[in-house]
Amino acid sequence: MYTAHYGLDARPFDLTASTRFLYLGEVHREALASLVYGIAERKGFMLLTGEAGAGKTTMVHTLLGRLEEGVEYVHLSYPLLSPQEFIHYVSLSTLRKATPHESKGAFLVEFGQFLKELREQQKTFLLIIDEAQGVSFELLEEIRFLSNVETAEEKLINIILVGQPELKERLIDPRCKSLFQRISVQYHLKPLNQKAVGEYIQTRLKAAGAKNPEKIIPESVANVIYRYSGGYPREINSIADNVLLLGYVAEKKKITPQMVTEYCEEMKLAYKPHPSEQEVVTLLQARGMSAPPAKTQWRRFAFIPGLLIAILALVISLTRTDITNRMADLLREDSEPLALTAKEEKQGRGPIAWGISGEAAEDPADLEFGDETSFRTVTVEEGDTLQDLALKVYGKGDNTIMDMLKRRNPEIDDVNMIIVGQRIAFPPLSELGNRSDSSE
Repeated sequence: MYTAHYGLDARPFDLTASTRFLYLGEVHREALASLVYGIAERKGFMLLTGEAGAGKTTMVHTLLGRLEEGVEYVHLSYPLLSPQEFIHYVSLSTLRKATPHESKGAFLVEFGQFLKELREQQKTFLLIIDEAQGVSFELLEEIRFLSNVETAEEKLINIILVGQPELKERLIDPRCKSLFQRISVQYHLKPLNQKAVGEYIQTRLKAAGAKNPEKIIPESVANVIYRYSGGYPREINSIADNVLLLGYVAEKKKITPQMVTEYCEEMKLAYKPHPSEQEVVTLLQARGMSAPPAKTQWRRFAFIPGLLIAILALVISLTRTDITNRMADLLREDSEPLALTAKEEKQGRGPIAWGISGEAAEDPADLEFGDETSFRTVTVEEGDTLQDLALKVYGKGDNTIMDMLKRRNPEIDDVNMIIVGQRIAFPPLSELGNRSDSSE
């Protein structure tokens, strides 16, 4: 519907799996390599898990498309079968038997002979059971029986169980102890990180015929999609497809962060504002800074900012008059004002705003967040985002505000990535007008 509007020849974010739009990020390459290794080495049971929408089905189709000629397989997509139905399905798919066997023993004998003949032909047999988190314990036991067919040197069948994390919880159950002990390859498919989401979107747009995908969905938009999708490909596709449709209706050829936010808020999608510890480590390393040595050590020192604030509060209370007089003198010399933490703002204490002329307001509570003469710094706390803080300070957080904050705080490379304890300067709104005048 919207493809011609953006110069595309196909919809890039359809939910159906297609090798044309395949994107293999780091996690996908690792998962694929693990499964290929397990098949080649005849490891027997393998386990692939991931949350709904993480790309497990795409991973399976990619694997099947890359199997060597000597591998025969059966792919069971909907395993909600009884043990008898499962055996008949495998028999029909491998032995081409339209009628059920007289007994399970008769099936196992004939199926074992089938596997041995494949081995003599230097071939491998692979059974893939998708959406296996819904498989009954009885059927899991039947699957285990199939793996018993082996020679003294090697296994004759490879079985890949694919499902959501509940699958592993089911396999840990004592009733599946024998099966779980046989799993030799395990991989959990994690969601894409922020960088990979941008690459994923650009890859699919290019595959759909976009000559300059960055002009359709810029990096800033991809970052917002990442926050709302959590990095899950299915959710990325759904959000991106719908915002492209919104752009088409609005006759816009370039998607904006606001369009994504409006759509996601209307759909009541949760926003994930705070970066994970790994994202913080990546950001620090990108800036040439030392990353925390370990997760436990990172948390061990989390109390230090709070301790410093408490000490500072004590000093201020003991020397309030002297501090106030000195601060007034400093402000007359165009110095930076006293910082107010985001936590204090949340508690309703209001901003400590100072006029750029250097005179303190008679009552800080009388000043609004959007006062054009207010100038202060805010200390980032857990859960804060730059846009949220801008909304509290100025009453708005559009791209112009974000650009101004980045100019005033050059250490901010990405407006979606701020760090707990970081101090951010919020200049007066009048600076926007001054810059505009000077640029003219």
